[in-house]
Amino acid sequence: MHRAEPMGFAYGDTRVVQQSSSMRAIFSIIRDNEIETVIELGTHFGGFALMVSDCFKSLAVHTFDKTDQYLTDAVRHSKKIKFNKVDVLNDPDPVLNLLKLKKKTLLYCDNGDKIKEFDLYADGLKPGDIIGCHDWGTEIDAKDIADIITDDKFVPVEHDLFQKEMWLARFWQKIVK
Repeated sequence: MHRAEPMGFAYGDTRVVQQSSSMRAIFSIIRDNEIETVIELGTHFGGFALMVSDCFKSLAVHTFDKTDQYLTDAVRHSKKIKFNKVDVLNDPDPVLNLLKLKKKTLLYCDNGDKIKEFDLYADGLKPGDIIGCHDWGTEIDAKDIADIITDDKFVPVEHDLFQKEMWLARFWQKIVK
């Protein structure tokens, strides 16, 4: 297992609890796959959602967390980010309803239980949608999701940054319903 960078980096007045190389790769995935909607599970400060919404003006950005305790004002008052105060581990319907929309979606699992998040939401993805997670190798790895992310339904999303720099996030694209 890998050791995580402490607390990420600052984006304006908001913390992004990701590696900067992870964000570069995620931006590439969004661009290369013509993603229209990003759904983030686990908002924390909101830095991920804020950075994505600022860099991709036409994206719909939805972020979910069971608390707004750490949410920054920049995210709380954003007109582009839809913050949802929902416990997605116990109430999956709001996320599942978004996944039904006819928009190409990136679902990013970074809540409290990535394995359960994959289990709850992977089947709800449409062909072409992408699911990814943070904390790869520390909170989740291949054996944890082997029964969910099967070769007949998903393909890994490869990127040269994954091999060079990015070791805390991984992504898969759904190929069949």
